Amino acid sequence: MCLGPEKHTICAREVQIANSGLNPEPSRTEAVLILLVTFLVQIAEALRTVGWLSRATGNLDNLDNSNYLALADFIRNWAPTTSLAYQHFWGYPYFIIAVSSILHLPSVQAMVGISLLSSTFTCLLLHRLYGGLVAVVFGMISSTWILLSVFGGCEPLFMALLFASFLVARRERWLLAIFLGCAATIVRPIGILMPLALLASLLWQRNWSAAARCCVVALAAAAVYLIPVYLLTGDVLVQPRLYSADWQVHDFSLAHGGILTFPALRLLQGFYYLHDRWSSWPAAVLRLVWILAAVGGTILLWTPRRARELPPVERIFGCAYTAFLVCYNFDYTALYIPRFILPVLPLVLFAVRKWIPQDRRILWPLAAISIVFNTVVLFGFKSVFGFKLRGIHLTPKPWE
Repeated sequence: MCLGPEKHTICAREVQIANSGLNPEPSRTEAVLILLVTFLVQIAEALRTVGWLSRATGNLDNLDNSNYLALADFIRNWAPTTSLAYQHFWGYPYFIIAVSSILHLPSVQAMVGISLLSSTFTCLLLHRLYGGLVAVVFGMISSTWILLSVFGGCEPLFMALLFASFLVARRERWLLAIFLGCAATIVRPIGILMPLALLASLLWQRNWSAAARCCVVALAAAAVYLIPVYLLTGDVLVQPRLYSADWQVHDFSLAHGGILTFPALRLLQGFYYLHDRWSSWPAAVLRLVWILAAVGGTILLWTPRRARELPPVERIFGCAYTAFLVCYNFDYTALYIPRFILPVLPLVLFAVRKWIPQDRRILWPLAAISIVFNTVVLFGFKSVFGFKLRGIHLTPKPWE
């Protein structure tokens, strides 16, 4: 089956990447094996040092896990209140409650299990969508992704739902695609860009009936989500109102209360004013690389070659997400850019994959080095090797 009215040549194996010759792309088994070895190393180091589940509660990292666990307890106890303190959407807590109830696990164990399985599923989806090289490298270059996968976080679940929606959209199963996009949205609200990208693509293709059915599904999903929010808080917009607090208070100049601001303003201001929050100059360089990679990769997605290789839904999402990130009116965008960039990072890697080495003699040593490097980033050089390098600080804050 080809993709949509534009008749993309992405059939059978989704993205037809050269997979023959001396250096074929990594198989699914290889991609998952590298990911699992990475997980096991991080878990072993955590058990040896601070404890795996104790770190998963978010006490050692600037994660939102404690808030999500509190929300899960709040929903499970069903005690209505008009003073909700947590702005996070409830999709992730719903999954935590479901897994905890079905498997009779404590919430923190359910949360970690969801993250590990979602991350593994995301790896398989990336392999299916963009090839083995993207799937392997995505798990190698982001210590933030490893942190969120091993110690819990909403991003792995969000990414699994997002890229599952891309996969079914490629198969023209529009209703399931919009449903998965809505499910991703209630995990992380920025996921709303996926349903909007799908609707924009259908309208551009003049597929009016599919667009209308997708709108009905999206409205129904929104109603189902908002009903319990209203019953427990008395305000269907309580979460956007709480989120808006981040847009109202600013330490930087040219402040205003909207969700968007001048392009790159907060990125540049944060990059300059928050340098004291970073552990070392390599952390600053890494942030700059992430920013340039996101913008440059998004531009590459609209080149004629990428337009033939990727369906419009994914290109529209990548462009919209990067534009939002660049214009986001949040003082700490630069600080959290390694986390914020995750949803578009696979698209960026796909755009530059021809520059990624495929030779196993190069790729596998790089994978081994990345495992060691990510372990050092998450636990510290001294914790891993038993001594500290004088004059060199190699432990940026774990969530960065």
